[in-house]
Amino acid sequence: MKKKNFYINLFYIPAIILFIVFVAYPLIYGVRISFTNWNGYSQKMNYVGLKNYLRIFTDENVLIALRNTLFYGICSTLIQNVLGLAYAIFLNSKFKGRSVVRTIIYLPVMIAPLIMGYIMYFFVQYDGGAINDILHALHKAPVDLMSNGTVAVCIMTIINSIQFVGTAMIIYFAGLQNISVMYYESAEI
Repeated sequence: MKKKNFYINLFYIPAIILFIVFVAYPLIYGVRISFTNWNGYSQKMNYVGLKNYLRIFTDENVLIALRNTLFYGICSTLIQNVLGLAYAIFLNSKFKGRSVVRTIIYLPVMIAPLIMGYIMYFFVQYDGGAINDILHALHKAPVDLMSNGTVAVCIMTIINSIQFVGTAMIIYFAGLQNISVMYYESAEI
């Protein structure tokens, strides 16, 4: 029996090798580099100790990045869940074309985020963007939406939420489909 287990355990070796090559080694090497002042190009790596980590607390760019990350994460989660639940409740009712609407809502999830970024770029760009073309047709001045950092983070959050709201919708929809009719009847009473 032990000989059989030995041969079964041999199948772990390729996974362990891949883990070491693509996860463990880069992680250890990255931690090692974090204690140097290496610029990413030169051959010299001077050891600076914890200086890089101490600089995190005083660098304004780190605080801005942290604020933007928190805003993006919290708002994306809220928008996706609220809209996903609203879509699921809407699609839980019986109407003609329900499966087509469900497909249209879920369709952006299947687009790669990079491609979705390019598509949305053509909406928000200053020269020739769809939003500014509409403003031009309405005789309004064009707006450079991506020039302001706060507005740019809001736009990226909205785009991400629109792209992945279909995933939340499917999860909530599956949950609503599993609710027994008995509970709906008792709620009506």
